[in-house]
This record gives sequence, structure tokens and C-alpha cells, in this order.
Amino acid sequence: MSLAPKIDEVRNVSNTNNLDIICIVESWLQNHIHDNIVHINNYNLIRQDRKTSIHGGVCACIRKTIKFQTLNDLSNEDFEALWLNLNPSRLPRGISNIILGVVYHLPSADDCLMINYLFESLTCVEAQSPNSGVIIAGDFNKLNASQNSETLSNLNN
Repeated sequence: MSLAPKIDEVRNVSNTNNLDIICIVESWLQNHIHDNIVHINNYNLIRQDRKTSIHGGVCACIRKTIKFQTLNDLSNEDFEALWLNLNPSRLPRGISNIILGVVYHLPSADDCLMINYLFESLTCVEAQSPNSGVIIAGDFNKLNASQNSETLSNLNN
């Protein structure tokens, strides 16, 4: 919770471990907090701040050597999710790119709505980039995926 006061620790971990991607949920960043405050050398910061209230928000730090683009067509203001298309220089054979989703599911949020949103997003990704690797990282706060078994059975097909 709250990236700004912990940024020195995040910088240290990223440099010590030579990380390519850092995903952060509950960043607590807002418009008045400039990127310079949470900047990490050699990384691009991509953020999606919560607009309606304080706290929340998601962001990713992508090593500057990795080409990326934000997938705005997958964003939905009802969900805290950031979607990126990553094009690292080396990937396993058969994978053309990586789609990264950074998701924060509030404990009080509707599980069924989140499952449907993720299903629709993944369906869109599969249709647009069938050879993509997909990573979804974040905090799902005990998301009860069994609530909507019909959606889950569709995911498995």
C-alpha cells in the first residue's frame, strides 16, 4: 500500500534483482503525485491511478530495453486494471509477445463482474494476438471464481 513512501525499497529490490517488470497494486498514486517521485532509473512507469477516491491504483515499471504499448481498448473505468503489450527482445519459440495485466480487485467488489471482465479481456487478447503469452498479476482479494461456473467453463473451452 502506497508506493511513494516505499520507493527507495522498490528501487533497491529492482536493482539488486535485475528485474525486467515490476507490477504494483494499491499504488495510492494520484494526479498531484508526479512521476519523478516514484521514478526508477532505467524503467518506464505506466500508471493507472484511481480517479474516484484515494488509495487503490495500479502501475507497472518496465525496463527501458523492453518495447511496450498500453492496451487502452481493454481498460474499463469500473475496474482497476492496466493492460500492456510487451515485446522483449527474446521470447520462447511460438510466442510473439506478452500481454501483461496488472489487476487490483477490491475486497468489497463484485466477484462475478471481475470474472466477466477478465473473461472478456482475455477473449479479446486471444482474438487480437493468438500467439501471445499472457500474464495476469495483482491482488484478487480472495476472488471467488466458483461463483460463476458458467463463465469458468467457457474459460476452459
